[in-house]
Amino acid sequence: MIITIRDITKKGIIVCFIFFLIFSPIIILYILKITLCTSEPVAVVKSNSMRPYINKGDVVIVEGIRNNTLIKSGSIDDRDGDVIVFDARGLWDDAPEDPIVHRVIDKWKNGSKWFYLTKGDANEVVDAAPIPRSRVQGIVKEVVRYVGWGKIILMEISFALQIIIFSLLMFYMLNRFRHLKF
Repeated sequence: MIITIRDITKKGIIVCFIFFLIFSPIIILYILKITLCTSEPVAVVKSNSMRPYINKGDVVIVEGIRNNTLIKSGSIDDRDGDVIVFDARGLWDDAPEDPIVHRVIDKWKNGSKWFYLTKGDANEVVDAAPIPRSRVQGIVKEVVRYVGWGKIILMEISFALQIIIFSLLMFYMLNRFRHLKF
């Protein structure tokens, strides 16, 4: 078998393309982390609590907060406060594991620490607990429509796929070992 330069070039292009597909999102994420000063510069919105401003499946671009960053509070009716991304784990009983994207409707300072009262634009009530500044990951700067649906669908399929694989394994094991007598 003779390997030609054309074969090597085709393989090289394929390898470069695969390398690009794998590493370009990692490089872009790293650049965003540095430029936006946050460990989580991109978040996929998994609920409709911020409709109509942000919808399920949208991706938000988040700028981190620094010591001198002012987070603007607004009112429930005017919806003019900053939209922040924060970690609510442990702040209330049914807080989700994923970061929450909600609007700041009030803020206050207790000693040297800031606290924020937040609410989803589409929610009837405010969030169950005030959010300490230390839990705020950043302020939403841009909303990219629909891009996050890929992740949401993959996560749902992934869970369904796990159930299917588990069911098939159980079915296989039951059929394989049903003739055994204990």
